[in-house]
Amino acid sequence: MFGAKHRPENFSDVIGLEAAKEILKNSLAREPSVAYMFAGSHGIGKTTIARIMARSILCKNRLSDGSPCNECESCTDFLSGRHGSYFEVDAGSKSGKEDIKGIVDALSYQNSSGRMIVLLDECHRISDAGKDALLKVLEEDGDYTFMFCTTAPEKMPATLASRCMRLMLPKPSTAQVAEKLAIVAKSEGVELGEDSILRAIAEEAEGHYRDAENLLESVALLGTITYDNLNRVRASCRGPVLSLVLNWSKDLSACLSALDELVAIADMGRIRDTIVRVLVDASKIGFGVVPAEEGYAEMLTQIQAIYRDDLSKVLEFILTKDRMTSRAMLESDVILVHYKFLRGEFESSMVASTTDKGSSAAKADSKPKKEEGEDKFAGMSTWERDIAIRKIRAEDKKRKKDSTVEEKISSKWGPETPESGATGVEKKVLSEEEFLSGMKEAYGSQRI
Repeated sequence: MFGAKHRPENFSDVIGLEAAKEILKNSLAREPSVAYMFAGSHGIGKTTIARIMARSILCKNRLSDGSPCNECESCTDFLSGRHGSYFEVDAGSKSGKEDIKGIVDALSYQNSSGRMIVLLDECHRISDAGKDALLKVLEEDGDYTFMFCTTAPEKMPATLASRCMRLMLPKPSTAQVAEKLAIVAKSEGVELGEDSILRAIAEEAEGHYRDAENLLESVALLGTITYDNLNRVRASCRGPVLSLVLNWSKDLSACLSALDELVAIADMGRIRDTIVRVLVDASKIGFGVVPAEEGYAEMLTQIQAIYRDDLSKVLEFILTKDRMTSRAMLESDVILVHYKFLRGEFESSMVASTTDKGSSAAKADSKPKKEEGEDKFAGMSTWERDIAIRKIRAEDKKRKKDSTVEEKISSKWGPETPESGATGVEKKVLSEEEFLSGMKEAYGSQRI
């Protein structure tokens, strides 16, 4: 598979991870650490960079950037899988005390390299007894180095992690994954139908090199790398989701038909994620962030024009705990959102402009209380309209501010100054009891 075939063989082939590469290079210039921990999500290069580091420690002719030469006897033995000083163990399947004891026993044997290296993949799965055995080994001063790779560093005992040089590897950006895909595509000689297709594959992989490379291979097996073939490979549920969102506020029957199609091709988690993805992408359209795929961009533009700020309210609803976790929940949530639109609970849909004047007039008639001067919202960007609405509400709140305290106190005790021109009792200093009594009389049963 592309993911295994195109693993980097030296530090210069690794895209990104600049801080980690510099740390490892400087570590090689001195005595290597007794243990390194490479932590991060799956498919981002933890095991790959750990293997490069292990090969560099054993290499006789290291390059200037700390990379192994990949030509000496040690490197060729390592690459062929027969190096006597290197052990790689899948801790997910060999995690017991006896398995770790076997590794520890092997460290007692000296060899021509003078150093033993052990790579433990998914090391957080090692049993508690195995972790205790490793801790005892790390406390000793031996001629060996451990490489711990894990997707769950929080599950490693603090006593063990504190004895490691810890490297937290971040997810690569979409641009970095697309850069790696371009290298793989060129090496494999696959044909790209659109310039932006590699970025679309990178986005689908969500920051995982291996997932992106394997997805690229699957699409390549259908011929040219195009959006159509990409959608065929991932059994895309984006089309039905777009149909659902476009009809959400007006045609419940079409929404439920789209749901039937979705349930047939994807699980609930994927459907929910796709709905969220479409709503997020449509929201970004309002800020000028347009996806490269033209057809998709056009659909998002329609969604943004229909719903405007309602998109954020629907997103908030969907992201509520336990939404869309089963077919029954999925259908009920779609129905709830539809009726929220019908009842006008999404306020911004009343403000959004529309090309259908008849529809606009109907909305204006059905709106309980339309704010004066609302026509000025037409032509505004989303953020400009939000600012204008906030100003109108602030002014309205200021107009409605309760001034009865001044009026009621003034009518009972007179104006504060004789210059005010009002007649009444001269101002006097009140005791606390007199003030509270007057306030209660002015406000009746209201709380002071």
